[in-house]
Amino acid sequence: NEDWLEDAANDPLINGTVLSLAPPNMEDPMLAILSVAPLYLKDMSHFSKLGHVWTKNRIIDILQKQNKKRSDRVNPWESTDQCLSWFETGQSPLGTNMHMHEFSPTKFALEAQLSKSINFIELVNENSHPEFLYLSHMSTGPQEFYPEAIAEIYSNMTELEFSKSMSFHDVKKKTSSKHILTCYNETPPQLPVHVVSHHYIGEVPPGRSFLTLKPNMEKTYPFRSVGIILSPKAFGDKVEAIF
Repeated sequence: NEDWLEDAANDPLINGTVLSLAPPNMEDPMLAILSVAPLYLKDMSHFSKLGHVWTKNRIIDILQKQNKKRSDRVNPWESTDQCLSWFETGQSPLGTNMHMHEFSPTKFALEAQLSKSINFIELVNENSHPEFLYLSHMSTGPQEFYPEAIAEIYSNMTELEFSKSMSFHDVKKKTSSKHILTCYNETPPQLPVHVVSHHYIGEVPPGRSFLTLKPNMEKTYPFRSVGIILSPKAFGDKVEAIF
């Protein structure tokens, strides 16, 4: 992501400056989280009011140092993105056959059941070109409390119906499917975490399509989806947000 931003900033047509927050010292993971937590909301992805104030002050500093002058020119967007989260509201505008479950006070997820022949979320890409889909789902570490799942995108109802007869292993063999792991192993073993992971799934064609999820086995908890991101750009295979 940082390389992509640097490339964009260095484009002569943009001539921008990348504003970044220095990463905390990870020798003590808990202290590192606490040192930056006030800048973020509970999802540790979006800035809090304090985070927005920090950003405003950094932007003012940059503008003053570079003696920039205001421009009121606004160019049209080439495309739009879509970020939806039902993690804290339990409300989703997307069609689905999965149950919205409040698995913890004020924490909600669409749960994919192993007993169902199909678990799906309906997607709508309003742009004229394919968009890149990321699925937000729950993970734990170092112990794995959620099942793995296979995700696949279908562009019509006929393909969706046909997928009902396919097993986890059948779908896994397909090159168009994505294997979603739910074990978070990027923190020390002595630090148990319950996180939201954002994994890249694939390209979503213009119009209506369906995301299907097939869990591989019964675990302590069912596979839990908490949001989606549709982006005109691909930003790597995954991003993590610790709660």
